[in-house]
Amino acid sequence: MISARFGGGADEDFVRQTAWQLEVLGLSPYIVTAGIADNFGPMTQVGLRKMYVMVCFIQSSRVYGEKTDSPYCTYFELKSAWDKQIPVIAVRLCDQYPPEPLDIEAEAMVDQVFSGDLVRLDLRTHADSPEVCAGLLQAAILRLKKKKIDAGTWTDDNDPERGRPEMPLAVQGDADEEDEAMFEVD
Repeated sequence: MISARFGGGADEDFVRQTAWQLEVLGLSPYIVTAGIADNFGPMTQVGLRKMYVMVCFIQSSRVYGEKTDSPYCTYFELKSAWDKQIPVIAVRLCDQYPPEPLDIEAEAMVDQVFSGDLVRLDLRTHADSPEVCAGLLQAAILRLKKKKIDAGTWTDDNDPERGRPEMPLAVQGDADEEDEAMFEVD
């Protein structure tokens, strides 16, 4: 599932273009696409139900993980991933990391999920390239899938035939050194 603070503008465009690029690469990202008169809540619920990885876009325009009046805000998306032990990939697009929500519950959730050992993609220098972001996300998602297969935890629930997003069956080598430099761990 693609998770971000949507509010229109360049940040949202980047996230949606990245999701489209992931489709071009053969993945099936879930991103809410509510239009006028649509209800985004049920669409978010479907994404949370089907997710096997959550990709969180940390942008400068809005604080990720903030607890808002909406039961479908990024705070509750993060909580759902944490509660279900869903892997999280953070995409860092701004200098402020980890995000600093104002609410104490949101701050605690962000601290827990975006801990120092969470691998994240640092794309501050590529924040204008959805193609680069999608390529690196593809590599990260395939690594997660391979780890689940190796650990014996890739189950029928992860099978695309059961309504999960489609994943390529073959993992094609490791990322090159340039891609490795984009991943950071504190």
